[in-house]
Amino acid sequence: LGGEIALWSLVVLAVERYIV
Repeated sequence: LGGEIALWSLVVLAVERYIV
């Protein structure tokens, strides 16, 4: 579970940086 949460965190950060 922790690994999936960390993976999603990286995805969210990447998407936010891409949008901004």
